[in-house]
Amino acid sequence: MQPKNMRFPLILLPLALAQSLSLPPPDELLMDGVALFSRGDWSGARDRLWGALRSLREVRGARLRCGEECGPRGAHLEELVLERADCLLSCERLQLGQPSLYRLTQETEKIFLRGAPYNYLQLAHYKLEELDEAAAAAFTFFTRNPHHEQIQDDLQRYRKMKGVQQQSLRDLEEPPYRTLFSQAKSLLSQGKLASAVLKLEESLSACLSALRECRTLCEGTREKENQTHQEISEVIADYYTQVLQCKQRCILDLTLVPGRKRPKQDSIVSHLQLLEDTYSQLGEWESATEIAKSLLLFHPHKESIMKKLQRYNNKLGEKTGGKTTREHCVIRASVIGREEAIVLCHGKPGHPVSRSGSMDAGRYCPRESTGQSQGRESSSGGGWRRSAL
Repeated sequence: MQPKNMRFPLILLPLALAQSLSLPPPDELLMDGVALFSRGDWSGARDRLWGALRSLREVRGARLRCGEECGPRGAHLEELVLERADCLLSCERLQLGQPSLYRLTQETEKIFLRGAPYNYLQLAHYKLEELDEAAAAAFTFFTRNPHHEQIQDDLQRYRKMKGVQQQSLRDLEEPPYRTLFSQAKSLLSQGKLASAVLKLEESLSACLSALRECRTLCEGTREKENQTHQEISEVIADYYTQVLQCKQRCILDLTLVPGRKRPKQDSIVSHLQLLEDTYSQLGEWESATEIAKSLLLFHPHKESIMKKLQRYNNKLGEKTGGKTTREHCVIRASVIGREEAIVLCHGKPGHPVSRSGSMDAGRYCPRESTGQSQGRESSSGGGWRRSAL
């Protein structure tokens, strides 16, 4: 929907973005793979199902490229939103074809999210006597479905088979930052602090990169089911509510390990805490100070961090003046906090929003917008009354 008398310039995209999928759409390959599986064509099912997963990664990669290319445009909110949407749609069509070819239904998205293709794959590989691949696919499905009784039995069977090594039981979709983080903790347990801190820095960088990608994908184009007539301002508000909710979930998605309980703190804070402690043990006070200041963005009133920071400042003496927080952590904390506050302060009932817990919305909300009484400060606890779009 476009308001009258509003004109947008022609959006030109680089020729480098003019590339199409090398594989058929993910849902098409998935359905073909399941059909071949049901007929006992194990090699055909294996190839189609792996193709579906590769095609899904291609679509994701194309959307990421489009998200990076279609930066903020326009001087006013409606211009910015509509021009960006036009750019994203044009870019995705250029790279992927018509939306009907690559957009998945919610049900199909859930199938991929649950890792269902890996359950078919482990059985197909088993029938083809490809035991290493079968065990890996089974374990990948298990991490996303730990209460699935059949896959539990299958894993026990694979563990007893000759030719299946312990390293065969691996998560094929484990993100790089999680692997690096595990390696860093292993090095720490061995007392190899210098090697561990390098691995932690690499892991933190990979984690922040994954967070940026997740948040970029939140802003892609989407179809709205049960469309009703709305004013353009309502369409934009509804869209950005969904985007902000999606972005808030990103840090949780990065932190959660499939099949495990929700950890007490997010992945970025876990990285920072280990980095601060390791730099302190190494006597690298400037780096420890930098990390401690970054931690204060997430826990601004935590006394233990402030005490450590004071100790580091005493160690450094006059050198402390120019040391600041990590830029990427400042950006991460402030952006999520402001976006969250926008929804909390200016929303409307009907669309619940979960708080990220990283920032105090009161810092961005006028007191009358937060629903707080004059004599009470906002709290990061669970008693906060949410208002959401």
